[in-house]
Amino acid sequence: MAGFSRKMGIKFRITIMFLAISLTLTGLLMFMLYKHASMLILKEHREKSYYTAEQASSLVDIDEFVKLKTIEDEATPAYRKIREELVKVREISGAKYVYTMRKTDQGDFMYVVDGSSDEDFSHVGETEESMPGYEQAWSGEVYTDNNIVYYEDWGAVISVYYPLKNNDGSVVGFIGVDYNAESVHDGLNKFKFTCIVIMVILAVIILICGLLLSGNISRPIKRAV
Repeated sequence: MAGFSRKMGIKFRITIMFLAISLTLTGLLMFMLYKHASMLILKEHREKSYYTAEQASSLVDIDEFVKLKTIEDEATPAYRKIREELVKVREISGAKYVYTMRKTDQGDFMYVVDGSSDEDFSHVGETEESMPGYEQAWSGEVYTDNNIVYYEDWGAVISVYYPLKNNDGSVVGFIGVDYNAESVHDGLNKFKFTCIVIMVILAVIILICGLLLSGNISRPIKRAV
């Protein structure tokens, strides 16, 4: 009985050690694969968002932009022209939202010209609370999301805020570009789930192989003991 217990003990320890090492290496490989895939996907979307915002900024007439302050200004030719340009950028680039904002005296950020679709349209003067990305763009630096951000009102997006400057370099507003990241978000979650399923299957295979291998290893040890 003692010999049987010793045999099972050796066999069990070998199996556990084999399983732990194999699962650790496999887990690290899956994790690195997932991180690399997500980094590539996010990088592509960030670069696309940045390029879209940069191109949109070149289409905004800054001299006319600074004059747009109230909802009545939406009837002016300048407003309509800028909005038409932003709508074209959104449709060509495939972005979900393209809009312009500036900071108010109260510290909030108001929409100026919105190139979003009619159902998502924001009028001049409508405000949003300050966010770090807004503040960074208002300080003159381009802000780009490093990861997918989920908003209750807007869904999962990747955003870029590109500052608009006048001739003397002062920031007068910024271009916001939001790309719909729902499909990317869902795709990464599915990929993560697939990795977990593969890990479970590998664990079962490794466990079976470990039991078979440990039996071959434990028999000589038993004879030696």
